[in-house]
Amino acid sequence: PLKSEYPVLRVARKSVVAARSIPTGTRLKAGMLTIKRPGTGINPKYLPQLINNVVTTSIAKDQVLTWKDVK
Repeated sequence: PLKSEYPVLRVARKSVVAARSIPTGTRLKAGMLTIKRPGTGINPKYLPQLINNVVTTSIAKDQVLTWKDVK
């Protein structure tokens, strides 16, 4: 990216987001996740790797997922 593009880079990219509320201890399934902006969380290319991981903290609908949220 160009230097001038960095300020909007995080907003323009997308992240993995909870499609619904997910309680702690739930094993993730494909229908529980979606892809939305902003790009401040897990890159969508890792979506297949998230499936079957266990949620370590309660996640609200539309919350951007981070690696701290799963194990």
